[in-house]
Amino acid sequence: MSGTAVAGSRSPEARSGNELAATATKQIERAKRLAGIARSAGIQTAVKFAYSRITGTEIKEDIVLKPRELRFPITIKGNPSDIGNFNEIIGQRVYAMPASLSERIKGLPIVDMGAYVGISAAYFASRHPDSHVLAVEPHDRNFRMLSGNTASYGNQIDIRQAAFVPREGGVGRTILDAPDSHMANLYSSDGTENGDSRIATA
Repeated sequence: MSGTAVAGSRSPEARSGNELAATATKQIERAKRLAGIARSAGIQTAVKFAYSRITGTEIKEDIVLKPRELRFPITIKGNPSDIGNFNEIIGQRVYAMPASLSERIKGLPIVDMGAYVGISAAYFASRHPDSHVLAVEPHDRNFRMLSGNTASYGNQIDIRQAAFVPREGGVGRTILDAPDSHMANLYSSDGTENGDSRIATA
């Protein structure tokens, strides 16, 4: 019986092989992400980001970027959320659209709900210079950055610190223990100062 394999079991070699493959897949995804950041935000930013992730340290200084897709420079922090947002909008071009659809938007107002730190609003304003952009963001820290990142666009971008909720009333804020300090304030729709965290995180 010692030489008989048990159905459904895996040998140590198979397990270690699968674990190695999973680790390799994760490393490849990280490398792809860094390559994307390097393309959109520059090699120096990608290196700083990689170093901060490896060492568990925070990038203290602001990162000022001037991609060709935007008419004016924008400022982000060196955290995964800001860098990831920039990479999605500028590097991955998640808001790019066919020329035929883009032409139909010409001159029409654009509403950017959850404008975060203003990269998307700046992209819309740059892409559609004849359109007025309304950028809405409830979070205090994000709104401050949104204000700075859209100031150069003047009256073309109108910003509001607000949020849409499913029913009439105020927007409550839930304080949660989050890994990124700027994400510690999550908003709920129950109109209280300490909203139900199940609502905030759903």
